[in-house]
Amino acid sequence: MKRKYRVKGRVSVDVTIEVEADSAEEALEVANDELCGLNQYVGNGGMDKLIGVDGDNESVDAPGEIEWTDAEELDED
Repeated sequence: MKRKYRVKGRVSVDVTIEVEADSAEEALEVANDELCGLNQYVGNGGMDKLIGVDGDNESVDAPGEIEWTDAEELDED
């Protein structure tokens, strides 16, 4: 019988937000003040399945490949 593992990985996520500013440098500061993180949403059977942003001027895209970084053997139930 095969063992069960929980495998973790990483993927880059591109986040965009539309802000008003007088310069590119100020736009970065405004973006940091307005959107400082992603949110977890309920879906696909749990509270850790979906990520997103709240505002209609914000978006999330995950165009990259997953880099698998760790595998942990799970206890058999």
